[in-house]
Amino acid sequence: MSVGKNVRKYREESGLNQTELASKAGITQIMISHIETGRKIPSVAVLADIAKALNCTMDDLVAD
Repeated sequence: MSVGKNVRKYREESGLNQTELASKAGITQIMISHIETGRKIPSVAVLADIAKALNCTMDDLVAD
């Protein structure tokens, strides 16, 4: 499973849309979209912000 698929999975399980997650993580909705579709690979800092917003670990987001 890719980082993008994991981000989408945890986002949907949290009941958030892309805009809500982006706001919580301090990034743009476009960036969330690009991460979920595999167009962008997030930096460690961005991944940490997303994990915090989703109440999960960075390991959860990078797991296969």
